[in-house]
Amino acid sequence: MPLFFYPELKWNFLSPYTLSRIIEFKPDVLHFVDPILLGPQVLLAAMWYLPQVPRVSSYHTNIALYAKHFGYPILSPVIWKLQHYLHGHCAAIMCPSPSTSKALTEHHFPEEKIRIWHRGVDTDLFSPAKRRKELRRLWLQSNDTAVVLLYVGRVSWEKNLKVLLEAYVNLYSTRKDMHLVITGDGPARTELESIFNNAKVPVTFTGYLQGPHHPFPFPLNNLRF
Repeated sequence: MPLFFYPELKWNFLSPYTLSRIIEFKPDVLHFVDPILLGPQVLLAAMWYLPQVPRVSSYHTNIALYAKHFGYPILSPVIWKLQHYLHGHCAAIMCPSPSTSKALTEHHFPEEKIRIWHRGVDTDLFSPAKRRKELRRLWLQSNDTAVVLLYVGRVSWEKNLKVLLEAYVNLYSTRKDMHLVITGDGPARTELESIFNNAKVPVTFTGYLQGPHHPFPFPLNNLRF
């Protein structure tokens, strides 16, 4: 079932079969990734059926902030309280950055349980060896010396894209050797394309990309400037 304020997120339900498979597996530890939909159901079941198994959680997505962005600010404090309750039943709470850790502390998550879990980049997959002059020429056209700025992620306003938009437009007004490439897709793409177009700044939207073995990371006829 899609969430009404974020249709791309689906509400899933824990089945007896899935629960029995978890119990039969006899895990040494249970890791709950952003327990907000399916996670709470498994967490409560684990507290009942697997009380001896240590539980850890990781916090990545600020659902409370998403609710504000999508026009439901009244849900934000409720979501914070729910997340506080769920993560509080785990022995450790992993988060990706000091700023996230600070936000959790400010919302009264148990500070002694919070740990920073740095997420790295696969340097074999994302390597300077894969740099392509042809691709830069395609993006930059006649300005081969321009600096390419890259955004990779969901194209949705909760990703602070307004900051990116304002910063790039302001930067381009002072120096023209810039070109922004946005890789990813999402509900804000059409509006963002229109704003950049009206501002007359060069931007390439590549859409979703995947796979390491293409001479170009996307079909050339799908380029948008």
